[in-house]
Amino acid sequence: MVSTGHNPEKVNLGGFEVDYSSYLRRHDVVYKSPADRPFEGLPIGNGDLGALLWSPSSGFQVIINKCDVWDDAPAGNFDGWSAQMEEKYSSNRGCGTITIDSGLPVNDYFYLSDFEGRLSLYEAEASFHSQTPFSETDIWGIISEVQKVGVLKYKDELEEEVSRRVNLARWGSRIFAHWYKQVKRDPRCGLEGTQSGHDDLYLWIHQKLREMEFVVMARVVGIEGHIERDHSRSVNFVTSCSKAADLVVYYTVVTSEESSDPLSQAKEQLERAVSVGYQAIRQEHRRRWAEFWPKSFVYLSFNNPSGMEGQRNRSGYISDPGDYLENLWYITLYLVASSSRGRYPANFIDGLWSWNRDFRAWAHFYHWNQQEVYWFLGPANHSELELPYLNWRFEMLPHAMEYAHQLGKEGAAYNDVANRRGYQDSRKGMELNRTPGLQIAMDFWRHYQYTGDEEFLRNRAWPVMKQTALYHLSILERGEDGKLHVPPSSAYEGLAYVFLDTITDLAAIRQSFKAVAEAAEILGCPEEARPFVEALDTLTDFTIIDLPACYYKKRGDELFFNRDFPFLADYAADPRFFATGFTGDDRVDLAKVFSIGFLVDNGQPFTWKQSEPQHGKYMFRGTQEAPVFPAGIVGLKDRGTERFRAAVTGAKGNWTPSHGHAILPIVFARLGMREELKKYLLDFPALYQYFPQGFFNYTVLETFHSYLHDQYSTNQVRDAGHPEEGEHPFRKSPFVHFSFDTSGVFCAALTEMLLQSYDGVVRVFPAMPSHWSGAFRLKVVGGFLVEAILQEGEVGSLKITSERGGPLRIELPWPDKTEEVVTLDESGAKLSCERHGNEIIFVTQAGESYWITTQELLRVSPQKVKFSGEPNRTPKVYGRVQIGKGRDF
Repeated sequence: MVSTGHNPEKVNLGGFEVDYSSYLRRHDVVYKSPADRPFEGLPIGNGDLGALLWSPSSGFQVIINKCDVWDDAPAGNFDGWSAQMEEKYSSNRGCGTITIDSGLPVNDYFYLSDFEGRLSLYEAEASFHSQTPFSETDIWGIISEVQKVGVLKYKDELEEEVSRRVNLARWGSRIFAHWYKQVKRDPRCGLEGTQSGHDDLYLWIHQKLREMEFVVMARVVGIEGHIERDHSRSVNFVTSCSKAADLVVYYTVVTSEESSDPLSQAKEQLERAVSVGYQAIRQEHRRRWAEFWPKSFVYLSFNNPSGMEGQRNRSGYISDPGDYLENLWYITLYLVASSSRGRYPANFIDGLWSWNRDFRAWAHFYHWNQQEVYWFLGPANHSELELPYLNWRFEMLPHAMEYAHQLGKEGAAYNDVANRRGYQDSRKGMELNRTPGLQIAMDFWRHYQYTGDEEFLRNRAWPVMKQTALYHLSILERGEDGKLHVPPSSAYEGLAYVFLDTITDLAAIRQSFKAVAEAAEILGCPEEARPFVEALDTLTDFTIIDLPACYYKKRGDELFFNRDFPFLADYAADPRFFATGFTGDDRVDLAKVFSIGFLVDNGQPFTWKQSEPQHGKYMFRGTQEAPVFPAGIVGLKDRGTERFRAAVTGAKGNWTPSHGHAILPIVFARLGMREELKKYLLDFPALYQYFPQGFFNYTVLETFHSYLHDQYSTNQVRDAGHPEEGEHPFRKSPFVHFSFDTSGVFCAALTEMLLQSYDGVVRVFPAMPSHWSGAFRLKVVGGFLVEAILQEGEVGSLKITSERGGPLRIELPWPDKTEEVVTLDESGAKLSCERHGNEIIFVTQAGESYWITTQELLRVSPQKVKFSGEPNRTPKVYGRVQIGKGRDF
């Protein structure tokens, strides 16, 4: 709900305030049918410990994971596809399950009369309620950051007296890192080292891994019962028989890296939690999350039908797809906050919510995908959630320096694939993908840009920035033209091709060397950056080439993409892929594109689309767009230039639904391609959001459909233990998994649509499509919090809060009213500003707020807009996907 207090029919374009406690409840995830498959469970977490709560037929279960439970391979670099190493890689391991079971089919579709599941984002709490002719059951769950424990509150009323079993179990398994291509068929892998135990109060599983040990422990209070051990992998608390039960389960996980005596430490944590009590724990938990949410705000409304072509539910057009996309943004922020506060980053696959024993798709940290999880956090004003990732990258710096030394170079060489101890995949050819180190360095730099934490810059960011820059400086070669050139390398993960002057390297070097120079000035050591500044002066430029004639055709005096050409044809022609179809503007403004590089074997310039029709080899998505994103070298400041127009042509030509980790929607935003971005965002859920709680996967839905809905579908895999036997069929359905790189791309595209500041100029609504309304409270580089609202095509007054002081440069969102713009401080006094065309610069003071507005807006005396809401009560349907589950019994 949006109101002004004066005229509810038309939103006033002044500032706004948010009732977060009611507004976030409109985005609760609601299930009207059971989460009867584990991967439909509702996720909770405290940033270190995570759990999926789901509802099997006879009760409820939480699947428990922790970010620092690792089974480590021997020290040293590794081969990421070695048959000998299969099932020996370092991997995060599942902790176990807790099941509350009455022995009655309380969640069985045959008997349900009522059911509701709810994930409350504002309170970070999951709950289920079910009712049958013979039972009424309720459960809610949270995981406390303060107490380091999970809490389950369970209550039931049954038709007859029964005993309930609270079961703690752990079944280890193979990790199946390469489940789709290479597996080890020995089922004994992962089963060893498990031992259940109990005393009069506590039940536990003690797990020994190769180097680490951990204990998962539970205690049941509020009901009488006894503890009995099933076997080495299972132990139960068995209640006395009764018609009604009201109990609380406290659980925790402690590793041998946290305590030399994990068993005693786990008991201590649970004893403390029990003494505090679940009500006080819940109150503290809610207070902390209530402090989390007001740091940012996003509101979207697409209430003009022309802005939502093709998006239908069972009743016709959805009234407001903006609400759906906004819901996904808040769900993703909740998930990152629930999984990114521990000693290690949660993996981009599954986060803290792996559901099937020890299965861990890919097993390792993959640079490109892992970084995508964090791209939107600076603007979302939650840079603290980047720290587990950045701390891990900093700790692996010595390994990266050793790897560079092995390659005969200075500095630090970060590889694309690494394990939790910082050792890297050193297969031959992996060193050709050189961009990870510089992009990781820029993750550190952006953290400083948003936080202003100079201690972090000096002690964490600077060592990584300098050493990765040194490595790239050492590989550059002086050519006969006097320019510095990049020797043979690959474009990101596209190892099938090797180029000279690869665009991804050139973009990363330009961005990073410039940032190193800025950091050196801040830290008072500019002389240390001099070699990098000098290198930039002679570094060869990007190459722009003619768009191959087969990719376009002429109509009159205009050029249009030839969508009939193989591999350029848009998947939108197939409604299974795109709901809305290709953008209506298929014109080619400039028949030129960026070259990815010069092929080593023939010296010819190469463009992305050549890879498939001519060679049938894989080229990693996003390579041609590297100067736009993540490097930020080409953008809206370059409008009208050949570079900018070539980037637009490349982005349009590369429009195909591929993997969810492809950066094209972010590129659309950075280039101000409003209509293309609109189409992509509207289609994004239908392509990648398969799961009802809002989880994504990185492949288009048709590709993953067989995993979700065909339990007999198989991949063809080879046995790593006996590769000579060839391939054999292997089930797909046990290997369903989630991916948070995809949701990170979605959130980054959405925030870049609303606000940009990567080049030092603040741009408000730079890529907002026509007929879309919105409001936001987001952060920009320099530590400024920006609040803005857009309604009926008009941008209201902007509120700027300066955290650190200093100058702010902003592009005015009223291009035809620049002479009317005024800047005010909180008292209403006008401030003097420097004007540079459509931009202004003014100096701010730390802790002060400012308004940028127009004379016209001042004349109407803007009132505050108030955002509030009602709790969501139904699943949200969006074409073929939904947030929540509808009633189907």
